[in-house]
Amino acid sequence: DECLQQVAQAIKRAVKRPADLVARYGGEEFAVILPNTNGEGAIQVAEEIRSSLRTLAIAHPLSPVSEYVTVSVGISCTVPCHKGSPEELIAAADQALYQAKGSGRDRCVFVGLAHNIKLCGCIHRGDINQAIALAKRDVTQHGDIIVKPARPFAPG
Repeated sequence: DECLQQVAQAIKRAVKRPADLVARYGGEEFAVILPNTNGEGAIQVAEEIRSSLRTLAIAHPLSPVSEYVTVSVGISCTVPCHKGSPEELIAAADQALYQAKGSGRDRCVFVGLAHNIKLCGCIHRGDINQAIALAKRDVTQHGDIIVKPARPFAPG
C-alpha cells in the first residue's frame, strides 16, 4: 500500500544510524530499535517521525481523528543492568502505545523499564521538556530503546 510505504520512508528518514533497525511489526505497525540510545534520544526520533508525517500531509478523509494520517508512538527503554526480557520491553512499548492512542492519538508516550518497570512519563504536544527530564533521570546513556509507532490509520 502506498500510504504504508510513505510512512515507512518517514520513519527511515528519522532513524539514521547504521545500527538502528526499522521493521514492519504487523499490519500497519512498525518497530524501531535504537541500540545505545537514551530516553531523550528516543523521544527526539519519535518526534522526528511525527513531524515528518505531518509534513507529508497524507490525506485520510475517512478518519474521525484527523483529515491526515497521524502516528501515535509508544516508547519503552531499559538499561543493560535490568534483568528484564525483550518481551517485557515490547510489552511496555505496547502499553505506552495504547496510552498514546487512548489520550487522543498523534502523540508519543514514554515508559521506562529502568526501575521496576515504572511509568516514567508521557509527552504530549507541550510536555516534551518534562518527558526529556524524566527520561534523563531514569535512563542511562547506554540503554536500549524500542520506539513503536502505532497504526497510521484511525479505525474506520
